[in-house]
Amino acid sequence: MQFKTTPYAHQLKAFELFKDAPAFALFMEQRTGKTKVVLDVAADHYDKGDIKTLVVVAFPNGVHRNWVDDEAPVHMAIPYNALLWRSGVGNQWRADAALKLQDPKFLLVSINIEGTITEKCKTFLRQVVKRGPFMCCYDESTSISTPGVKRTRLALSLGRKARVRCITTGTPADQGPLKLWSQFQFLDPNILQMDNFTAFKHHYAEWEKGFNHKTGWEFESIKQDANGEPQYKNIDELTRRIAPYTFRIRKDQCFDLPPKIYQKRYFELSKQQRSLYTTLQDEFRLELEKGEVNAAHVLTRMMRLQQVTSGYVPLDEGAAVCDGCEGEGCEKCDELGFVGRERFIYQTEQNPRLEALVDEANNAPGKIIVWARFNKDVDLAMDALATAGRKPVRYDGQVSEKQRSANKIAYQTGKADAFVGKARAGGRGIELAHGTSTVLYYSNEFSLELRRQSEDRAHGPNTKNAIGIVDLIAEDTVDERIVQILRSRRNIADLIHGDPKGDWI
Repeated sequence: MQFKTTPYAHQLKAFELFKDAPAFALFMEQRTGKTKVVLDVAADHYDKGDIKTLVVVAFPNGVHRNWVDDEAPVHMAIPYNALLWRSGVGNQWRADAALKLQDPKFLLVSINIEGTITEKCKTFLRQVVKRGPFMCCYDESTSISTPGVKRTRLALSLGRKARVRCITTGTPADQGPLKLWSQFQFLDPNILQMDNFTAFKHHYAEWEKGFNHKTGWEFESIKQDANGEPQYKNIDELTRRIAPYTFRIRKDQCFDLPPKIYQKRYFELSKQQRSLYTTLQDEFRLELEKGEVNAAHVLTRMMRLQQVTSGYVPLDEGAAVCDGCEGEGCEKCDELGFVGRERFIYQTEQNPRLEALVDEANNAPGKIIVWARFNKDVDLAMDALATAGRKPVRYDGQVSEKQRSANKIAYQTGKADAFVGKARAGGRGIELAHGTSTVLYYSNEFSLELRRQSEDRAHGPNTKNAIGIVDLIAEDTVDERIVQILRSRRNIADLIHGDPKGDWI
């Protein structure tokens, strides 16, 4: 195999492990070069006559363009054609696709995850499959980690047709070990040695039954220990089973990186906020005692408490989800990059969280990134930073994709010195290390994957100085509980990945 670009030692090791395997997982952290490895392996299979096409399904929306525009021109060692799937493809695109599907040259097809569920894209993929043997790669494979949903079912179907299968992500188990099921079902159903997801989840977690008196429904949830942490089991066995099919590498194993310096900035709620917070908390406890809650209800109540600490009181009927959403974090929410409609009774007179943000921003020696959970948080942060003399740009579902791109470039080129967004929208796949000194978490998500990936937007091989990571935390509130949950999930993920424990929040 003649490489077009010389691989780093860790990339060469990954290539050697993967090149003869029909199914493989590249658990490589962001900016360690997993895309190059996939392209090199695909070229090697093409040279050997194993495949004719590489189909990449990427997450989130927009990242699939990087494969065609940025990565393949640099790394692809063989002559090739490329097709980039777009929504609303026209006759010219179809004509170009028809020619490239008939051309014997290697073909790279890149699709965003949401495209795969459309009828037009499924029709196109059937044409790709008819072309001959192909390799299928799911880039950021946690996008297919939920069993039973449409995007996962389609991934498993596509995987069964592929001669070679690959998944890539730096955070495969950041949502817990149960999220590995679908990812490895895509690779090879025999790897986990379990007949179905029910058997899998009961083998690796302790479960208990509950009853929602309000709905009359029985439900099942993972048991929690005395500290409220999920009780998983047999993790060493799970790690052994997946090890022969995976390659794991962290950035700190590849490059001499400056450190991340973690800090917590505590603040007290105003008297008005504390009164509102205590009232909601007491109502929640009463609901718990009556058995009127399920897992989704618990998350909603915690979200309400978190919003009070951010200085406003939401209406329950203005659920923080997209139109037509069936629950927190649905596929449409992920694609749009926001947690959705947010209506409020009023804002509190004081907002200590906002005051802490401005103070930290004023003390930051360079450009800053601010990650928030809610649209209202982004609104408040944008206004406060502009008033404080910063030049902020916004990156969330409230601005168009075209404007997001322009805002990203403004930050990268120094026309803006504050990047304010939601981790669901901007926490993956974009480069923000250009002079960033500090990453501020105005409000946290519950997702460890989003947390770690959003941190890494400002931390990579081109980072020259230490990066400050600051969490704004309201004392004696749900903020502290969210950090505890993230820390616990990090411990479980590190155990599965075989990573050492390090300094973190």
